[in-house]
Amino acid sequence: MGLDIEQNYRHDLEHVGGMAPGAADVPLVPDMTTIRRLPWLPRTPVVICDPTLVDGSPLPYAPRQILKSQLQRLESLGVTIQAATELEFYLFDESYEAAWDAGHQGLTASTRHHAAYDAIAAIKAEPFVDEVIRQMDLAGVQTEGYSQEYGFGQQEINLAHTDALEMADRHFLFKFGVKSIAARMGMSASFMAKWAIDGDGSSCHIHTLVGSHGYDTDRGWRSVRRLCRRSGQPPWRRPPCCSHPASTPTADSCRTPSRPPSSR
Repeated sequence: MGLDIEQNYRHDLEHVGGMAPGAADVPLVPDMTTIRRLPWLPRTPVVICDPTLVDGSPLPYAPRQILKSQLQRLESLGVTIQAATELEFYLFDESYEAAWDAGHQGLTASTRHHAAYDAIAAIKAEPFVDEVIRQMDLAGVQTEGYSQEYGFGQQEINLAHTDALEMADRHFLFKFGVKSIAARMGMSASFMAKWAIDGDGSSCHIHTLVGSHGYDTDRGWRSVRRLCRRSGQPPWRRPPCCSHPASTPTADSCRTPSRPPSSR
């Protein structure tokens, strides 16, 4: 038998990965550099683990190991990458239990109209967002900005740049934290790409900052272009530059910094 998305046993799902042959143990090796306290779980530390094979070698297709392997390839070419993510999610007034009882239908979004970058609409979610930013800061997950997004109740919080592997870990912890804080505040949050078929979708933007490490810059970029060609991506003629205008009249100029500039 197998499990569906709501964790119900289904005999008709055996063919997609059931437990008839048993459920094998998966060794987990803690990465002690990731240990930290989580403010939303008092007296509870968290450490991220890497799954391994029975012989102790890394599980090659684990997402974190895939990222490590790619970073090692770049490091061998003298290239380093920092990353930052922008996460969109929906915020609802109902608790998770109330949402379940309602069949996840007719939920009350934190805004009642399309309100992209609307500072007035953001006031409704401000107590929740402020608490998320405060607790993320205590957990070592630095945030950079917040904006009310287009969809009904849709929020966006931007994380600050850091090393790519650390960013992946923070991304995971951020999503866990947002849902945990929502639960403690009697609300609910969803990071689903599309929580309602007739609603607006959520996404995640990933920003990367590519640099050289002990290499001539031109040589480093030639190495990156070679990697692009091998992976089927169009090679750049010059180093890519991602700009984020911070002056009017652009829509993004309405974004709210998550902390005063003087404290960055």
